[in-house]
Amino acid sequence: MKNKILFFTKFIVFLCIFVLLIITASFYLTPYWLYSNDPDDAGESARYENFYDMPQNTIDYITVGASNSYHGVDPMQVYAYSGITGFDLGSPGQPMVCSYYWIKEALKYQKPKYVFVEIGNLVREKSSNEGILKAILPMKASPLKLEMIKYACSKDNELKYTALFPLYQFHSRWKEFSKKDIERKNAEPYLTKGATLRFVSVNGIDADRVNLREERTVTLSSNGMLTAELQELPLNEDAKYWIEKIKELCEENDIECIPTKFPTKNWNDRWSEEAKIYFDSIGLDYLDMTENDDEIGINWQKDSFDNGKHLNYFGMAKTSKYMADYLMSLGKLSSHKGKSGYQIWDADLEEYSAWESKEIFELFDYKREKFDWLNSLLLNKDKYLILITVKKDVSAGWPESLTGVFEKMGLETDFSAIKQQSYIAVIDSGINKAEISNPDIMNYDFDWTDNNGSVHEIHMKSGGAAGDCEIQIDGSERSLDKTGMNIVVINKEDGEYLAAANLDSSSDDISFEKSGSPEDSAILENGTYTIADEESGVAMKLSIIRNDDGSYCLRDDGIGYYLSTLRSNKDGDRVGFETDQNLAVTKWRIYTASNGRYLIYSQYNGMVFAADSSGFCIKELDLNSDNQGVKIYGN
Repeated sequence: MKNKILFFTKFIVFLCIFVLLIITASFYLTPYWLYSNDPDDAGESARYENFYDMPQNTIDYITVGASNSYHGVDPMQVYAYSGITGFDLGSPGQPMVCSYYWIKEALKYQKPKYVFVEIGNLVREKSSNEGILKAILPMKASPLKLEMIKYACSKDNELKYTALFPLYQFHSRWKEFSKKDIERKNAEPYLTKGATLRFVSVNGIDADRVNLREERTVTLSSNGMLTAELQELPLNEDAKYWIEKIKELCEENDIECIPTKFPTKNWNDRWSEEAKIYFDSIGLDYLDMTENDDEIGINWQKDSFDNGKHLNYFGMAKTSKYMADYLMSLGKLSSHKGKSGYQIWDADLEEYSAWESKEIFELFDYKREKFDWLNSLLLNKDKYLILITVKKDVSAGWPESLTGVFEKMGLETDFSAIKQQSYIAVIDSGINKAEISNPDIMNYDFDWTDNNGSVHEIHMKSGGAAGDCEIQIDGSERSLDKTGMNIVVINKEDGEYLAAANLDSSSDDISFEKSGSPEDSAILENGTYTIADEESGVAMKLSIIRNDDGSYCLRDDGIGYYLSTLRSNKDGDRVGFETDQNLAVTKWRIYTASNGRYLIYSQYNGMVFAADSSGFCIKELDLNSDNQGVKIYGN
C-alpha cells in the first residue's frame, strides 16, 4: 500500500511538472507579434494585451475587421480632438467570425456605444491561416475562445490543432528562440490603442485602384477578336452571416453597429454600391470613407505606405479627425478629458504627443537636422569659437536656404562661387576674425585664449581640390574630415570641444553629419508677430508660442485657432486651422533662411509655410531656393 501511494505521488508530481513544462513551452514558443516601424510588425500581441489592460467600461467605441481597420483610424488622435475613447481590435485579414467573437470578448470588459466593422472581407473572405491565428492566439483562454476556434477553424483541422495547442505547429521555434521571446515587450511604450502607424510614404503604382484581384474570362472569337468579360465578385455569404450575427449582438447590448470602409485604393465603386444595397436591406447605415477622399483630404501620393492599399500615419491623421467629428455629430458621446477614471487616457495622450513628434522629427532629419544644428549654432554664437574649413569642394550643391545662417554668423563668402577652392574661417563670439578662400592649399596657425585665461594652440588646414582638411585644438584633431564644409565648435568659457559637423554640398545630394550639438535656443521668443510675403503682399498677424520640444504653435488670436497642415500635403494647398491638441499637425519649426527670411517648416509633413496671391499655403521644401521663406516682424 505504501509503495502504491509513493508511486501515485510520484506520478502526480511528474504529471504536474510535465503540464507546467508544456504550458511554459507553449507560452514562450508561440510567436509574440511586436509593434515596430517594420511593415511586418503590426503589433497584434501588444494590441490585445493593451486592450486587456484598459480600465473597465472606459471605451466608447471599438473597431474590428481586417488590416484597413487598424490602418484606418488612430484612437489616440480621435481622443485628442474629441475626448472620445476607442480601441481597434482588428487583425490581418480578420474574418468576420473572428470580428464577432472579439466583440463578444470586448463586452466582458467594456460597454461601447458604437462598433465600427471594417467590411473589406465582405467581398473577399480569404483569410490566411497566419491571419486567423493572429486573431485567435492573443485572446485569453475561455469557453468563448474555444467557440471561436470551433467556427474559425472548422474547415482546417491542422489550423484547429494549432489554435488549441500552439506547440503543435510552433514546437520547432526553439531553433530561432531569442531574447525578445523572453522579454515579450516593445522597444517603446505601446500608445496607439490598437492602431498601427507607418511613418513612410510609398506610391509606386500610379493607378486609381490597386490589387483588386478580380477575374476576367478571356474569349477568342472565330474572327480572331479577344474579349475579356469581368467575373464580378459577389458578396461573401459567410461574411454576411457573421455581420448579421454582429448586428444582433450589438442590438442585444444597445450598441450601434456601423459597417465601415476606410479609405483605400484596394476597393471599387461597384463594391461600395453592392455593400450599400445589402446594408440597407438589413437596416444598417454604411459609413463609406472611400467616397469621401476629397472631403477627408486623402492624397494618395503621400498618405499610404504600400501604394494605396493602406493608409500611413499622414492619412490616418486625416481619417482620425474625420472620425472624431463624425462621432461628435452622433450626439451620444461627450469628452472624457480630465474626468475621473480616464486619467490613463490623458497621461497616454501626453506621452503619445511626445512620441509622435519624435517619430516625425526623425523622419524629416534628412531635410531638417542641418537647420536645427546650424540655427542652434547661430543663436549661441557669442558663446563659441567656430572654426570652418573646406575639403575638396563646397559649391556644387550649395543650398541658398542656408546662406542666411552663415551671413548672420558674420561670414561674407558666396559659397556657391568658390568652386574646388580652399576655405578657412574663424568666428569668435560672433565676430568674423578670419575668412579667406584660395585655389591653393592653406594652413592657418594661431594661439587662442579662452575666458578662463588658458591659451590653446589652433591649427587649421584646407586643401580644396587636393582633399586635405584639419582642425586641431592643442594637437587633437576635431574635424570630421569629410568632403564639403567642416565645422568645429569650441566653448569659449573653458576651451572645451563641444561639437563638430560636416555639410557635404559637393553634389546635389546634400548630406549632413554631426558629432555633438550646440545648445538649444529659441529663434523667436513668445509674442505677437506679423508674417508676410514680400512678393505677394500677403500678411497675417499671429501669436507665436514655443513648445517644450523646440517646435512652435502659430495662433490666430482673432479666431483662437492654430495654423494646421492636417488636410494639406499637396504643393500649394491652403493652410488650415485647428484647435491645438498638442499634435504634430499644429506644430512648426522655425529656421533662419536667406535675405532676412525665415523658414516655417511643418512638423507634420515637412512642407514650408509660404504665400501666394490668394493667401497662405504650403510648399515643398527646396533646399536650393534663394527666395524661400517669409518675413517675420516683431510685436
